[in-house]
Amino acid sequence: PLRLETPSTDAGLAALARPHPARPVPPDHVLWHGGDHRLFWTLSIAVTDTVWNAVGGFCEDYVGYGGEDTDFGQLARAAGVDVCWVGGAWAYHQHHATHDPPVQHRDAIERNAALFHRRWGWWPMEGWLAAFDAADRALRAAVVPGGQRLHGGTLQDRAVRAEARAVARAVPGALGAVPGDAAAEVGADR
Repeated sequence: PLRLETPSTDAGLAALARPHPARPVPPDHVLWHGGDHRLFWTLSIAVTDTVWNAVGGFCEDYVGYGGEDTDFGQLARAAGVDVCWVGGAWAYHQHHATHDPPVQHRDAIERNAALFHRRWGWWPMEGWLAAFDAADRALRAAVVPGGQRLHGGTLQDRAVRAEARAVARAVPGALGAVPGDAAAEVGADR
């Protein structure tokens, strides 16, 4: 059975902390202003209602996992709102099983990445998108006979297919088979 350790003190909780390697960690009680808005995630944020209104809140076009918080960071940048990293303001995320990359959210990540790209002109979540592409290439090389195409192409190609799959799911029969889609090519739904 899985045994989770429950810390009995703040010091015990702090000992379990795993700061994200791509995010700054200022010393306790230190503020670092001028952060990179591309690093903005909403795992833990604090804003005043004035700032929230200036930014305009979250774009509600994102569906499912990924991209909405990076979009909020870009809205904040466009509104002239600074990012500030607060040393010692730890937030703890409840443990849950996941995958790296998060394959359980792949369709949403691809769809939301395409939406983000249309809005801001660059691709978010590039590490995950590249990992999905690498896995696809490995799968093609290992199990797809005769060079049959499976999820290949550029990030833009994949994003267009992700949007087409979303439309096809919402309106059955609207698009027919989507060229380049795994379901269309190998007869299986992802």
